[in-house]
Amino acid sequence: MTGTRISEALSPTWGDLGRDEHGPTLTIRRSKTRAGERTIALTPEAAQRLTRRRSRAADPAHTAPIFPTVTGTAIDPRNWRRRVFKPAAARAGVARATPHWLRHGVASLMAEAGYGPADLARHLGHADGGALALRTYVHPTVRRVDFLDAKFGS
Repeated sequence: MTGTRISEALSPTWGDLGRDEHGPTLTIRRSKTRAGERTIALTPEAAQRLTRRRSRAADPAHTAPIFPTVTGTAIDPRNWRRRVFKPAAARAGVARATPHWLRHGVASLMAEAGYGPADLARHLGHADGGALALRTYVHPTVRRVDFLDAKFGS
């Protein structure tokens, strides 16, 4: 739901959740790049799910991980990918899927909704103003072009 890298999605603590003038946010403090350290908007649904999760958390303290292991530490992305994501992808019939595909999907949906390259770059944690997002992450949908018949037809 966020388009973050899996390592970014699994590392936040409850203290990384916040709110700005636009709504609920998540601050990414641990990323592979400097540009990846950012605050992103959360959807209302994501915020509601996290609120419910916190109400059931064994340790809802400010510094506790949102997604802890059974011992209360942060989840290792490689273990999560192997133990959780890959089996779920296989059950869904998309065994080749990776968590990174979800990032591509969010970028494509944001572009389709009208977000510009700079918005995509900021949300994805890229420092290039959007070139990488447009070149790599945004997968345009095929749209009908029959309106061209009226323009160029006989």
